[in-house]
Amino acid sequence: MGEMLDEWPEPPRKGRARDTAARVEELKQLRPPEFHRGIRGEVAAERGIDPSTLSKLLRHPDGSPDSRRRVGPPAKPKWTCELMQQAIEAWWDRHGRPPTAMDWSPSIIKRRNRSTHDSRLAAFDEGWTDADGTQRPFPRADLMPFRRLVAEVAAARRGGGQRL
Repeated sequence: MGEMLDEWPEPPRKGRARDTAARVEELKQLRPPEFHRGIRGEVAAERGIDPSTLSKLLRHPDGSPDSRRRVGPPAKPKWTCELMQQAIEAWWDRHGRPPTAMDWSPSIIKRRNRSTHDSRLAAFDEGWTDADGTQRPFPRADLMPFRRLVAEVAAARRGGGQRL
């Protein structure tokens, strides 16, 4: 096991990150490529930091935030309640019944392995055409307020009101 620490290690700072990156590069220059694999672990132990922290320091030696973060306005949601209700309507029109959570969850269909396995997967995969004429896949039931939306569509159908 590792040694007990007398105190917590110092949090990484910009200068420390640059020094650590420079030390890794220095050791890479001194050693042949077949020995590069152990350099990170050695530098992490030498600096008294966790190897995962060392990886973060090497990715961002200038202390900049994670470059993979999206910059700009948030993306529009892929599924709005209106689109989901249209998908429920399309399913109901095609199959004569409202969709169940299992109908729109391929992982549940595969896990249950019933005799209807293939037909349910095929129905899910064929998708639907929205009001704009765009062919779309059915949404996954676990990514939306599925039961509430099915109930709303059912109430609209029963009430004889305008279809959504």
